[in-house]
Amino acid sequence: MTSNQIAATSPEKTSFRPLRAKLIFNAVSGQPQESPQQLATIIEQMQIRNIRPEVYIVRPKSRVRAVVRNAVSRGFSLVVVAGGDGTIDAVAGALVGSTATLGIIPTGTRNNVALSLGIPGKIEEAVALLRDGRRLRIDAGHVRSDDKGRWFLEAASVGLLSDLYPLADDLQHGNLGQLGGLLTTFVSATASKLSMVLDRAERLDLTSHMALI
Repeated sequence: MTSNQIAATSPEKTSFRPLRAKLIFNAVSGQPQESPQQLATIIEQMQIRNIRPEVYIVRPKSRVRAVVRNAVSRGFSLVVVAGGDGTIDAVAGALVGSTATLGIIPTGTRNNVALSLGIPGKIEEAVALLRDGRRLRIDAGHVRSDDKGRWFLEAASVGLLSDLYPLADDLQHGNLGQLGGLLTTFVSATASKLSMVLDRAERLDLTSHMALI
């Protein structure tokens, strides 16, 4: 486990000295049709607070980790992510081990991370925290499977839940055609043999439909 710094909770005073920020904007999070207006509002609100964003638009094959690491290496001490929980996880993971602060503007579907941290869903209020908020340290988890690994702030799962999640996410975004696939996957699921090593020390061998961390 490790920690990231995140802008949250508001004190009374606000400083308006010039502040550079790397803005990672995911245009397909939440309601994609609203993205152009969301980006315009974010930039406008940042300008009001004398925050100067360098914008990066996330695309399907974007290497977000490399983009964030590059920004930190060029001196950005504030990296702001506007998107959903998946985008936030990706950016947060890239910041682990750095001294940069992660700012969050929730524009996704569920926005669980922002909700857990008390970050408001309204863009104007979330941007205000970038100036008025205090930095918090939070835990981040890391999971590896074979030669692949990723950081996460909420949860990681293997097994049935991992199979159901993308189908349920499509349903939530209005793709009702996935309903049959979701039901079929759920009904036909069988338990699997799972082997996990926790904190590089404790080994668990079990038979289960899924494991959730």
